[in-house]
Amino acid sequence: MIEVQNLTKKFNEKTVLDGISFQVKGSEVFGYLGPNGAGKTTTMRIILGLLKPTAGEALVWGQKVGESESLRRGIGVLLEQDGLYERLSAYENLDYYSQLYGVSNREQKIENLLEFVGLSDSKNDKVGEFSKGMKRKLGLARAIIHDPDILFLDEPSAGLAPEDQKMVRD
Repeated sequence: MIEVQNLTKKFNEKTVLDGISFQVKGSEVFGYLGPNGAGKTTTMRIILGLLKPTAGEALVWGQKVGESESLRRGIGVLLEQDGLYERLSAYENLDYYSQLYGVSNREQKIENLLEFVGLSDSKNDKVGEFSKGMKRKLGLARAIIHDPDILFLDEPSAGLAPEDQKMVRD
């Protein structure tokens, strides 16, 4: 499903990735671990087509994500920034993204996701008033609103309470 071959990325003269290679099979849960500054986020951004590699390539189902709109639509992403609009409510954020993805039965889907991440009681509150943990949970709901085939999570449990970290793992 995902194939990374000899991936190298340099920023100016600093080599951040040096010949990274791995494969992820369908239905596999893959954890990419390393210390801060090891290049985990850079690798993910290259796979997603947000950065160009200096050398090597990253393919999803044999294609480059940045070159395929249909492939991008089948991917859910939660990066370091949660991708939320702070002036909108939790419900309005999920409604906006569900419209972008053409989600059917939007209202029910949004209600179910808000319940799943424990934000039902805050659905009408502006996201700008949310704690870091609440934003992270809403960002996770946003990432899965369209039932993606592949889900990329960059430090998904950062800023979450232990019980919420378990929910993310589950």
